[in-house]
Amino acid sequence: MQKSYELIGSFNEDCTSINFLHTNIYSPLFNEFWKDKELHITVRVAAKKRSIQQNAYFHAVIVPIVKGFLEEATGVLYDNEQTKLFIYHELVGLKFEKVTIAEVDYHQLKGKRMSQRNTKEFNEAKESIQRKMALMDIIIPDPTSKYGLL
Repeated sequence: MQKSYELIGSFNEDCTSINFLHTNIYSPLFNEFWKDKELHITVRVAAKKRSIQQNAYFHAVIVPIVKGFLEEATGVLYDNEQTKLFIYHELVGLKFEKVTIAEVDYHQLKGKRMSQRNTKEFNEAKESIQRKMALMDIIIPDPTSKYGLL
């Protein structure tokens, strides 16, 4: 059993209690393991992480379009992870850094991947990808369009 859980919720109108989302998932755990126990609760404003729709848009729209572009341009069919490396480095602007572990050199991306961005950062990266792909005559539809899933 986990020692802690992160829940999302909001105060009721008079701020005397918190209404948690998806309590049906956690209720059995709370009743069985934490009933009659004192809890330490920290309350903070939730960060707006990228949405499930944004994640779906990235994986179902952006990655396949860029993957198709790379195959047409190079004659090589890259897998999704290779395509995402291209997106992160060439279109979003992340840099690679060398890190040495146990005397072996590795290269890793420095910066936030799409899944680590909040909604605003995700949209900024999406616009960068769209802008740079448009320079190569490849149109990535907006997520509000018929094909964008948002």
